Amino acid sequence: MQVASLEETHVFSPRVLNTFRVGFSRAAYNLNSSAIVTFPPGLDFVTGAGPGGINIGGTIASTGPSTITAEGPNPAAGASNRRNLFTFSDGFEITKGIHQISAGVWFQRLQDNEGGASSLIGQSTFATLTTFLQGTVQNFQLSPSHVGLGWRSLLGAWYFQDTVKLRSNLTLQAGLRHEFTTGWNEVARRAANFLLDPQGVLETDTRVGASVFTENNAKRLFGPRVALAWDPFSNTRTAIRAGFGTYYSLMDALSFQLNGLPPYNGAATFANVPLFSIVPVNPSAPLPRFCDVNVPQPCTNFQPRGVQADAKTPTVQEWNVTAEQQLDSPTSVHVAYVGSRGYHHLISIDPNSVPASVCATPGGCTAGGIGTARANVAQGDQYVPVVSGRPNPFLGAGFFWFAQGNTSYQALQIDVNRRLTAGFQVRGNYTWSKNLDMNSALTRRPIISRNWCWTETTWGGTGVLRH
Repeated sequence: MQVASLEETHVFSPRVLNTFRVGFSRAAYNLNSSAIVTFPPGLDFVTGAGPGGINIGGTIASTGPSTITAEGPNPAAGASNRRNLFTFSDGFEITKGIHQISAGVWFQRLQDNEGGASSLIGQSTFATLTTFLQGTVQNFQLSPSHVGLGWRSLLGAWYFQDTVKLRSNLTLQAGLRHEFTTGWNEVARRAANFLLDPQGVLETDTRVGASVFTENNAKRLFGPRVALAWDPFSNTRTAIRAGFGTYYSLMDALSFQLNGLPPYNGAATFANVPLFSIVPVNPSAPLPRFCDVNVPQPCTNFQPRGVQADAKTPTVQEWNVTAEQQLDSPTSVHVAYVGSRGYHHLISIDPNSVPASVCATPGGCTAGGIGTARANVAQGDQYVPVVSGRPNPFLGAGFFWFAQGNTSYQALQIDVNRRLTAGFQVRGNYTWSKNLDMNSALTRRPIISRNWCWTETTWGGTGVLRH
């Protein structure tokens, strides 16, 4: 990693200060894989590349251990990345009368050069040990071509904030920050993304252009800030503080989802076929035509990946109200209510899965999707009906990021602090909180989690109890 920065602080007058910064950083990695023994050419998944990955009892996208075993090279072997950031900022601090004003701009030019297509050597998934011994793959995935992509984006912001001392015991702070990006763009107009049709079904062919977005919803991201500090009795023993702000998480790392899409780096999938009817794959030979209406077998299915084409920027609103009271000279108590609400967070969704329904049959319904497992559900329950195929039968299982996640956090915080003699201090704190969120990690299934917890600190140690 390489980092360089330059900062210049200029004092125009005792009341006007300017700080100028420029910086550059470069991060890079190569995920290389090499065999420590020699394998016969007959075991190659891709001619000249050696054996690929084998997964038994798991999934093609499994990031952890499968049910039985996972062997072979990392399916992302051969991936590389070069990420450059060019940053510029300029800010003023101005003091005038009862006002303390902060204002400035910030820009960052992002270059993300990716060679991150996975499954270049082939990845096979077997449903059970029996099908493995029989040689029948549940899913075989391979990226037949490898094209490096150059992602580009410009991120920027301007801000203005005024801290006003309205009275000797009352201070108000108000400000506004406007952020924006130019989207997620490819330098040679090779940005591919799968889109949904008006019925919400994935289209078979990708849309290719300069940007992965059909609409850039990150142009006018306005984040207000407001806060106050009040000493109601003007005796410095009591303080009440409150604040609110809106904050955005600019999307500047989408290449993970977009490096492996056709027509440049698509992951071809083959389901429920003998492994040796597919391998070895000749990397220079074209694959069969893409599966679609009126295209005869054999044909090639692709695993769809991507990002919601009109995604909005992940946003969090935070607020707090705090009261502090000095009970006597060595003792103080702090009580606070803290809350936040998040929306438009990215969550992982398979839009090519069977949609859930509500059972309307008095005798119950049979659930099972497109798999072999079956279950009976009662009338009124939500379930996945048994169907013959996915909404788009010409595509495999999808892995997409949609801006549909929500979060909520509420907490009561109490802190008591007492100073003793000889430098000793006793402090106790208590937190009662409730946290709700969807999909805590992008590469995991969407879940709703609930968490209530309290913590306390006492003399001699710290105890934590959670439920």
